[in-house]
Amino acid sequence: MIVTGFEPFEGRAHNRSWQAVERMAAQLAIERVCLPVDYARLAELVPALAARARDALLLVGETSRPTICIERIANNACDPARRDNAGALGTPFDGPPELRATWDADRALAAARTVAAAELSDHAGAYCCNAALYHALRAAPPGLRVGFVHVPRTGEPAQLADALAAIARSLTE
Repeated sequence: MIVTGFEPFEGRAHNRSWQAVERMAAQLAIERVCLPVDYARLAELVPALAARARDALLLVGETSRPTICIERIANNACDPARRDNAGALGTPFDGPPELRATWDADRALAAARTVAAAELSDHAGAYCCNAALYHALRAAPPGLRVGFVHVPRTGEPAQLADALAAIARSLTE
């Protein structure tokens, strides 16, 4: 299984998603990848990750929402006013208006709730998190479980890591 988080963005020193993924690695045999907050690089890196993931690709990002969000849909949309770390604005992707995650979101939700507050979400945003999920779903081979989790920016990394580990286990059981 490959699990990703993101580098810091908007001038901050940390990204809670990567902090949680780093801590989660001690609990499971996973490959960790820190994704750039860069639209062009995501379009290159994420499809390659989807192509080489054996059973599942779990993408993790950070949100200002107060709970863990289990994402079900990637939208073909980018915030036209929000620049990535390279200074670029996102543009719509080549593909359909939306793509559905290929994981069992209800099962992931139940797993997350054994550790922390969590909810289902049908909107992965309009920034690099959504772009990563969209690119992963476009490139995923048949049968690959692809999911996205948003963790709260203010969450405790150790608890978030435990929730992510529970979600990861639900993907491979």
